[in-house]
Amino acid sequence: MLIDSWDAEHPGTPAAVGAIAHPPDVRTILHVNEKGGLFGGTEEYIATLTEHLNRQGVASHLLYEHAAGGLPPGLASSRQLAGLGERGFRGSLRQPLHRALDEIGPDVVYIHNVFSDEVIAALDRPDRHHAVIWYVHDHYLTCLTELRTRRSDGVRFDCRQPLGEQCLDHVASGGCVRRRPDESVTAVDLGARLQLLDALGRVDAVIVVSDFMRDVLVENEPDLADRTFVVPRQVRRPAHPDAAEPDRRVIAYAGRITPEKGLAHALDALRRAVFDRPVEMRIAGAIEDPRYWARCRELIDEVTAERPAITIRYLGHLAYDEVDEMMSAAHILVFPSLWAEPLGVVAAEAMLHGAAVVANDVGGIRTWFGAGCDDLVVDANDVQQFAARLGELVADDDLRRDAVRVGRARIAALNTSEANSEALFDVVRRVQRQRTTPRTDGSSA
Repeated sequence: MLIDSWDAEHPGTPAAVGAIAHPPDVRTILHVNEKGGLFGGTEEYIATLTEHLNRQGVASHLLYEHAAGGLPPGLASSRQLAGLGERGFRGSLRQPLHRALDEIGPDVVYIHNVFSDEVIAALDRPDRHHAVIWYVHDHYLTCLTELRTRRSDGVRFDCRQPLGEQCLDHVASGGCVRRRPDESVTAVDLGARLQLLDALGRVDAVIVVSDFMRDVLVENEPDLADRTFVVPRQVRRPAHPDAAEPDRRVIAYAGRITPEKGLAHALDALRRAVFDRPVEMRIAGAIEDPRYWARCRELIDEVTAERPAITIRYLGHLAYDEVDEMMSAAHILVFPSLWAEPLGVVAAEAMLHGAAVVANDVGGIRTWFGAGCDDLVVDANDVQQFAARLGELVADDDLRRDAVRVGRARIAALNTSEANSEALFDVVRRVQRQRTTPRTDGSSA
């Protein structure tokens, strides 16, 4: 089955999206990632893809350094490799990587988050028969601060500046929004990042999650235009959607508690919003910046003191099933990010659970919003507009249900495990054809 509407809108996307039909000669895939276990979206993706491919007879292996929680249960093998997840690693990884390649014999090497061009060079060994595909999950390769967000006169905006010497000046002048403000950024860091970015030229194909991410990569490396593909990210399906409580309106926030995620922005909007009934806000997420959380706690106290009909609860850092339960009980999810999110998959998860989403217009977030829901994506610099949309969704059940219906339909058509794996293998087919196409000199491409 072809999803013509998606393919027409996303020219960098493989055309085939439908029932899985993996290439007959792909039986083994090797994931290479800094982490294994339960950390975040990348590790969840690896686990979900492993489970799905197992049912198709494709064995998944994993190389990683750091671990937390259990590894995906369906892995054919996993091994830790010291230095694989370190920034600025000074040792040699070539021999252990080559040993792993020889022992596993993968058909596809699927690179995720790595930080050394030496890793890419080792996986691109001259005698290789495997395809090498790099899934670029974030902005590490193209941005010294990893957020791709700048500010001028108090206004924040997505940065489209290619990585280069000017980035050091922007960071030094305070023009770049920084994820780690206390860490220095030097010319050495820039050089290492540029080397890693240049390593993209060694792989057979690059996969990204949104048109926004594809544009950023191609703007940094124009030669990647024909080898960079948008592959629909699968979204976890809820076990029990639409369990929202009828007697009040529940607003959810799920995400890291750190300035770029914008919880304070959402709390300010909550204070400004006009509601026609009691509202409860439930917050879930790991506290990564204690000073920022202290500021948010002050805002919570102010909002609840000024607005007795508003209740705010912090639920802590929840496991996936607990987040699912929170979203199923919510009518609305706030997505107040203030940085250039590559995709913002939590917004899609909320829609599948039956919650409408109000989001700041950053990065690739518009991926999830179909026609008729554009006004729920607001200017990230306009708290009042965010507040207005919150008030409308609380007051208008039909508006909320329509927003959920449109979002669900889009996600159900495009963001399944089947669609993700088939699009991935469509890229693999392209790579295999290119690698076996004879050149005029008699060699293979």
